[in-house]
Amino acid sequence: RQDCMKQLLELLHQSQSSCSYVVGISGPAGIGKSLLIEELLPQCPDSMKVIKTECRPAYANSPYYLISNMLMNIMNINPGESLIVKQSRIISYISFIMSKYDEEAVRRSYQFISFLMGIELDKETRDIITSMDTKSIYQEVTNQLLLLFHEFEYRVHAVIIVEDMHWADAKSIALLKEIWGNAAERSGHNIYLYTSRSNIEAFSDLNREHHRYIILSALSSEDVAEYVKLYMGCSAVDKAFTDYVNSFSGGNPLYMYELLKYIKKVPLYHIAQNTAYLGKDMAKIPDSLSSLILSKLNYLSQAATELAQAASVIGKDFPLTIVNKLLGKDTEREHVLKEAVDSNIIYSKATYTNNGRMERQYSFAHETERETIYNSMLNKKKSYYHRETAKAIEVLYARNIEGYFEVLGEHFEKGEEFIKASEYY
Repeated sequence: RQDCMKQLLELLHQSQSSCSYVVGISGPAGIGKSLLIEELLPQCPDSMKVIKTECRPAYANSPYYLISNMLMNIMNINPGESLIVKQSRIISYISFIMSKYDEEAVRRSYQFISFLMGIELDKETRDIITSMDTKSIYQEVTNQLLLLFHEFEYRVHAVIIVEDMHWADAKSIALLKEIWGNAAERSGHNIYLYTSRSNIEAFSDLNREHHRYIILSALSSEDVAEYVKLYMGCSAVDKAFTDYVNSFSGGNPLYMYELLKYIKKVPLYHIAQNTAYLGKDMAKIPDSLSSLILSKLNYLSQAATELAQAASVIGKDFPLTIVNKLLGKDTEREHVLKEAVDSNIIYSKATYTNNGRMERQYSFAHETERETIYNSMLNKKKSYYHRETAKAIEVLYARNIEGYFEVLGEHFEKGEEFIKASEYY
């Protein structure tokens, strides 16, 4: 991926001296989109703020979810925080960003940005919005968003990342098109990076001077050979070994990684004269990526396997509190959590305060792993976990339940409680 990294670095440097750039990185699952960004970030200047947002399939049909989530991350607002805290942070941030504007302009920006973010509005703002038609509301929201990003780019030097844009809601994509379509006219020095499994059609007519595409394809046979050599820690690899990895993976880095990890763990290889050779008992090697991923569960205790299964129902990112409630145990205290982390299935992602209590968030190493574990469960078990996840959310996040309507609707629907689901959709 050296050519791709070179392109990114060139655009990163250009953004610091000219204007903001938008870069779409596309390719199939496991091809290395997120890894490419992760390798870029350490090379960004220390002065650049990193702002990351991830799209989720549960919110693909939720209008403005992505753009709202982006704004939350830009303003450093946690979705689980109280309404008062959210309102306070929004007005503080807008006042800072728009410090050269008068009080009336700041107030109007706060009103329509809060409306966009789904924040409860005061009576004055509700009356203003009620008096407007849909077209006028959309135009005003767009104008305020463009103004906010104009001032944001002027004051903040950042790399803004959106992962899995293929799951983004259509309304947010339309607004992003407006924002990114005006990037060349603003004096900002930011770079926007988004990943997607395919090109986003709505962005196809953006200015190509400031909107670039990087399409990741399968690794070449030579790159596969180099990858195997590096992973196995030797100076050479037998051609039969390389050919097998290439045939199994099709040059997909995730497939290669999972296969080689399995071969090394069993082990099904040997090294002679610093050259790696594949073992003869190849029948032990699972015949697909899903089988490789599920083979990890064979090395876990029943409790750790149940943790991975319960977490896969919640999503790629999941609060430990909900998993513990589903399983009826403190997985951290019983060392079940550590076992799952040590297996490289999940990892600790963030710690934050939610409704006055400490919340720890974990994430699956890759969405493909979560999907595979989820799909391996019986439908009856999946329905049970979905139903119990929804009930746990209702209890744990009752104070800010409006922020979880879409998630609750999805979990109750998949938990076959359709009346409850209809209450949230």
